[in-house]
Order: sequence, then structure tokens, then C-alpha cells
Amino acid sequence: MPADPIAIVSPIVLAACVYMFVLSTRRPQRKRAGAPKPPVPPRALPKTLEELEAAIASEEGRPKSLHLATLLHRLSQLRGQEGRLLEAEQIADRVSELLRDMPEVGHQDLIAASEHHVALLRALGRMADAERIQRRVVEISERSYLRPSLAFTRPRIALAAILNVSGRFDEAGRLLREAFEDCEAATGSADRPTALALSGVLGDLGLRFFEQGAYADAERVFHRKLETDCQRVGEESPELVQTLDLLARLAVIQRRPNEARAHLERALRLLGTARGRLHPEVALIARKLATLFVESGNFTEAEGLLLRNLEIQQHNLGPEHLELVGALRAIANLHRLQGRLNDAEGRHRELLSLLEHARGTTHLDLVRPLDDLADLLVTRLRFREAEAILRRALEIARHELPPEHPMITEALDGLARLVARQGRVEESEAFLAEVLQLREQVLGKEHPELAFRLIGLADAQIAHAKPFVVERLLQRSLSILEMRFGPDHFQLVALLQRLSAVLFQRRDFAGALQYLERALAIAESTLEPGDPALLQLVESQTVVLEQLGRRAEADHNRDRAKLLRDASVKRETIN
Repeated sequence: MPADPIAIVSPIVLAACVYMFVLSTRRPQRKRAGAPKPPVPPRALPKTLEELEAAIASEEGRPKSLHLATLLHRLSQLRGQEGRLLEAEQIADRVSELLRDMPEVGHQDLIAASEHHVALLRALGRMADAERIQRRVVEISERSYLRPSLAFTRPRIALAAILNVSGRFDEAGRLLREAFEDCEAATGSADRPTALALSGVLGDLGLRFFEQGAYADAERVFHRKLETDCQRVGEESPELVQTLDLLARLAVIQRRPNEARAHLERALRLLGTARGRLHPEVALIARKLATLFVESGNFTEAEGLLLRNLEIQQHNLGPEHLELVGALRAIANLHRLQGRLNDAEGRHRELLSLLEHARGTTHLDLVRPLDDLADLLVTRLRFREAEAILRRALEIARHELPPEHPMITEALDGLARLVARQGRVEESEAFLAEVLQLREQVLGKEHPELAFRLIGLADAQIAHAKPFVVERLLQRSLSILEMRFGPDHFQLVALLQRLSAVLFQRRDFAGALQYLERALAIAESTLEPGDPALLQLVESQTVVLEQLGRRAEADHNRDRAKLLRDASVKRETIN
């Protein structure tokens, strides 16, 4: 009987199948045997600067490596911390070049190195270079992270910060608004960020809006941050204070003082509960809240807060620390507003005593407090005491500063006004002449400030009945203002009136009329018909016309003056 072909083939097929199965089970073993070794962990960074520099020198002769880039990045960070920004930036630039030539470098390393480089460029004021690199960081984050996510959003906020500095608020605002939308969307995504990370991004975002003056947007972001932080750390945590402080600032800027006070009062309560009533942070918030109460006229509340601020500083710093100067000055100024001049003087003298003890009796820091005390004494009509104090301030300033320093001219100005109030016109004139000379050395002979100082000196000469000297000073002032502002500027009107009055005093009526006519022409082109200054000029012109015997023109001016008065009354009624 012939053999069955299937019976013959089946053992062969079965053997082949077994052989193939064996091969198939062994192939993966050969692959595993040839698999790459696990990656070598990164080498530890040197601990000292000397070791770091030696490690860099050792790597320089080898092929470019990620380890060399890491070492240089660390060296750049250290140079930045030392304030050697130019050197730090040059090293950071080299790190960027190394990383660009290494395709195996991860996006996180690229972003970290680039952000460090951007920070250095911003510190150096190289905003165009900072923007270029930050845009590259944005591109990397857009390729590497999904939107919405905080990793996607952060680089865009950093780019907006650079654009804010460059004044490109439209693009910055668009980036910031998109970033806020991404933050809101990220909270509802599957990959929800932690509350701490979201709070940090919202804080940065709010500050960027604040920088560009988008106060409503900044306020909305900070309210969202406050809500996030309340959920994260609780309603009574002192971590809320910084955000409450920023919200108070925004409310003040937007002229909502009641809201600002509410934010600061909450911050003060949180700090007092968590840190204790004598903690330095409590003093800072108390001072800010006191300022708001002063501005609203609530002096009693303000005084309590300012005294608390002083108590905290004395407790933490001691009774003779220089930081107390600001607290004492604030209380003295408040007492002056309250009309409590004795108390204000006492605080000013306490402040001076503290400074003299800490700095000595001839230190430059005494000049401003001496000026403040002298001003208070003038208010109390104690001119001799005020003069002695101002002369002491001037002596200190002359000893410590170059003669043309503004602090010296301010002291001379104050003395000139004070002795003039006592009828000592010649001394006042001498002080004003010295100020004019000093300012001319600094500003040049054609600066507008000199024009106004010349007017002040001319006023002092009027008391000496020296009309020709007065006219010469006013003419020089007029020449400066004409050159700076042009021949038809409204700033000239008052000066032309003064010149007219000087010539009228000398009975040069024709010359006086010329100055008045010019002043009137300028005023008519710049003022409303009902403006009191225009009426005053017309009335002055009427007096001069009468002195010249030009009766008809004088009568015409009287009629015009009546019309101007009616227009002025109508204008006041409407307003």
C-alpha cells in the first residue's frame, strides 16, 4: 500500500515548526544581549570655585560635551552673583553655543540656560538681545509643552516683561491676556498645576500688567491669586499679605481709598495674629495704612498707627537707631497737620538729637531736618531761631558739598526769604545774587530757571527803589524766556506786566504802554474772554492811557472791561 503523502509531510512540517519556534524564542535574547548600556549618571559639580575652574580647564582640551556646558553654566551663575555681569554674560553666550551644537540636549536644559542668559542681558540693559533669546525660549516651550500649561505660559510672561521695558505694550498686553486665559484653563485641565505653581505664575503675571499700567487687568489677576492662595494656605495665613498689599496699591492708584484701607487692615490683622504685634512686617503695613488715613483726613487713626510703627521699630532696633528718623518725621508732619505745633517741634528736635548722636553735629544728614525745623519755627513766627537754624544748615552744606550743589542754593533761598520777611532787604538781595551766580555756573546764562531767579532778584531791588537796576534784570529775564519759549508764549505775560509797572513808576508811560499792549496781544491769543488775567491787563492799560491823555481810548477800554467782567461772572456761574 502506497504511503500517505500527508503522513510523510506532517512530521517534516512539525519539525520545521518546532525549529522556527526555537529561533523565535532565542532572537529576543540576542537583542537583549546587544542592548545599549543604561545612561551614565551626570558627574557631580565641583564644590569650590578653584575646583570648578580646574574642571573647566581639564574639559577644554576634550571634545565638546554636556558636562563642559554644565560647568560653564555654573561658573556664569557664580560670576553673576559676584556682580561681574559682563564676564557672566560672555560665559552664558558660550554655553548657548555649546548647547546648540548638541542635539541630544533636552529642552529643559536649553530653557534653563537661555533664561539665565536673558536675565544677564536684561541686567546689562541689552534688551534687544534679551528679547531675541527669550523668543527662542518661547519657541522651544511651544514645541515641547501642551497648551494650556504653566510651562507653556511662563516664557510668554517673561517675553511680555521685556516688551514692557521696551514700551511695546500692545504685544505685551496680548501675551499677558493670553497667559491669564491659559492659567484659568490649566486649572480645569487633566494635568492640573499645583496651587503653589499657579500662584507664582499669577503673581508674575500681575506684576507685568502693573508695569504697563493695565491696572484693571493687574487687579483681576491678583484677586485670582488671592483666591488661589486662600484655597492653598487658608484665609488667615500671613502669606496673603503681599497680595493684599499689591491690591491696596492698585486701589489707591485707581482712587478707591476705602478698598485700599480694607486690604491693608486685613493684612495688618493677619500679620499681628501670625507674627505678633511687634514684628517688623507689622510696622511696614501700619505705616502704609497710616498714610491712607492721613490722606482721608482721619488723623486720629493715623496717629495711632504711626505711634505703633515707632514702637515696633524702637523695640526691634533700639531707641537710637537711624531707621527711627523716618518714623519720627512722619509723626512730626502729622502733628503739624493737626495744628499741634508744640508736639511737632518736639518730634523734630527728637529726630535731630538722634541724628547728632549717631552722625555727629556736622553731618550732611542734618541739613534736611534743620530745614524742616526752621520752616516750622517760621510758621510760629519765631524768625530769629529759624534763621540761626538755617545758617547752621547752610554752614554744614558749605563744608560738605561743592559750592554749586543744589542743597546750598536751597539753603540760600530759604535764608533770602526769611530775612526779607524781617525787612532786611539788602541781606536778602545778597543771598539771591549769590544763588543766581551759583546756578548760572551750573546751568549756563540762558537757562529758564535763571530767568525766574532774575525776577526774584528784581523784586528785591524794587524795595531799594532802584528802577533802572530792576528794569535791567527784567530785560535779561525777558531775553532768556523769549529765546526759550518764543516771543508769543504766555509765560512772557506776567514779565511784561512787571516791566510795564517799572516804567510806569518812572513815569515813562509810553514805554509802559508798549509792554502792556504786547502782553495783552499774547493774552488775547491764549486766554478765554472771561479770564481774570485778561481783565487785569485791560484795566492796567486803561490807567496808562489816561496818563497819556488818550481819553477816548481809555473810555473804550472801560467798556471792554465791563464786558470782560460780565463774561467772567457768567463763566463762574456755569462752573
